Amino acid sequence: MEGALKALAERKVGPDFIGAFVGENGYEAGVPRSLHLLSVLAPRRLHEEIAAAFREHGAQDVGDVAAMRALYGHIPHPGSLDYQDMKLPMGPEYWQVVARRRNGK
Repeated sequence: MEGALKALAERKVGPDFIGAFVGENGYEAGVPRSLHLLSVLAPRRLHEEIAAAFREHGAQDVGDVAAMRALYGHIPHPGSLDYQDMKLPMGPEYWQVVARRRNGK
């Protein structure tokens, strides 16, 4: 997943437009397995390039929202990291909030 995230950054796709899910695939009954999903909100002109980058970095499945929802039942919301039942923002505002809390503001 790290390679795919780097490939998105190289294409100037910011973290506010990327959604990530790290957890278990509970969609297939009786077949729990580790699952990493990425979603991207990007202009149509980048769709093929992003799909190719995902495949280069080991994506097993690449498709639109409807196809991925049919396969996995879940699509990560752009701008958020859904990590083992915790949701965190992926964009810079999250790190700004963390810095403010450290500074007592």
